[in-house]
Amino acid sequence: MTPLLISPRLGLLDERAANGHVRHNMWLLELEGQSSFKARLVLGFTCLWSLLFLLAWSAIRLPALKPAAVWDIRNRLVSAAHGTFAYFVALYALTFWRDFGLENTPLENFLVSGTLGYFLYDTVCMLSLSLYDSFILVHHLAVVVGLSASLLTNMGGAEITWGYIITEGSNAFLHSKEITRDLGLKDTKLYLTVELGFFATYYFGRFAVGVPGVFWIVTSATTPLLVKSVAFLLEVQSFEWGYRMQKVMRKRYAETQQRAIRGITLQWLVPAKV
Repeated sequence: MTPLLISPRLGLLDERAANGHVRHNMWLLELEGQSSFKARLVLGFTCLWSLLFLLAWSAIRLPALKPAAVWDIRNRLVSAAHGTFAYFVALYALTFWRDFGLENTPLENFLVSGTLGYFLYDTVCMLSLSLYDSFILVHHLAVVVGLSASLLTNMGGAEITWGYIITEGSNAFLHSKEITRDLGLKDTKLYLTVELGFFATYYFGRFAVGVPGVFWIVTSATTPLLVKSVAFLLEVQSFEWGYRMQKVMRKRYAETQQRAIRGITLQWLVPAKV
């Protein structure tokens, strides 16, 4: 039987959308019939993200920078690519939205497998290149366990998809900001622009989208308690980081005022002497 999907805009059951979803993703349905498909898909995505890193390794040579900064730039390019992938696939999945607490659709398993493959790659990469701290290791371990549980139980895909819509929209701006800093361009108009872009997308995703999204998850009658707890705690953490970021924004505003008083104009690619 074809599952009925729920339109997030109308709140109505839409059987035509469900049928279109099944037809459009028939190749995924056929592949999911194979018992080892999910494991092979995770492995394939792990290899894909690793290949992107190897391409960045071969293409990016910056002898003027410290080796650690160059490795960080290469890895962040892959992280930005993953964040963009997760965000736009999640937006596409939203057009076939269903209620929480149901079995994963093939598209949701595809998305979860892609991100699990990324986190496996990134964990190995960070450990190999010493680009980590204790917090990020704990975070990656928790994500790997959670995504693996979703694939093994075939549940939680809808909630995870919402999580990507909340969190990944600011991902590319975050890594662009850090890459710009690594390149020694912190005191430029380029850095200020990507930093403001990160602040804007973070606040929009975590609060304008995140607050109602987490509310729907927490109040869902079919979502497991563990998933509700994780979603709630992550949103609380977002408020903490949002509070820290508003301090940075006030600092940037004060710096802008000081530059105006001193007659300093930021250039796009040439750091200002401040």
